[in-house]
Amino acid sequence: GGLISGIATAVHRHCNRTGLVPPRVVGVEPQGAPSMYKSLREGAAASISGVKTILHGLAPPYAGKNCYPHVKEYVHDVVLVSDEEAVEATRVLFAEHKQVVETSGAACLAALMFNKIDDIKGKRVVCVLSGGNISLEELFSITNTSH
Repeated sequence: GGLISGIATAVHRHCNRTGLVPPRVVGVEPQGAPSMYKSLREGAAASISGVKTILHGLAPPYAGKNCYPHVKEYVHDVVLVSDEEAVEATRVLFAEHKQVVETSGAACLAALMFNKIDDIKGKRVVCVLSGGNISLEELFSITNTSH
């Protein structure tokens, strides 16, 4: 929740200072580690039992107590993607755009590719691609899958 809470807070505060309309901010988590997704639905920072995902950078077993209030205030929703969807997004980034991004960092593209976010057609969309924490073996395995 640290990256999204920081980005969402900065963007909204900038918009408030400059009189701009703040954008809709949507987070993405893996289906196997939905801690912030659960927290937003329960109305408090929550923990999950058992993390089951290869998206290690998005897999804390709890929503951070410092991050959650910012996410609650500035993030409109959190959607979930499967490991397979994130792997496909990682493969597309490398094979078609020559970008090396770990599966966690490709989760936002997976959400777009697999239509997880409503009402974005024809709108400007920013997708944060982050993290190069991927081994050559993992990248090779992802990029050599037949599609």
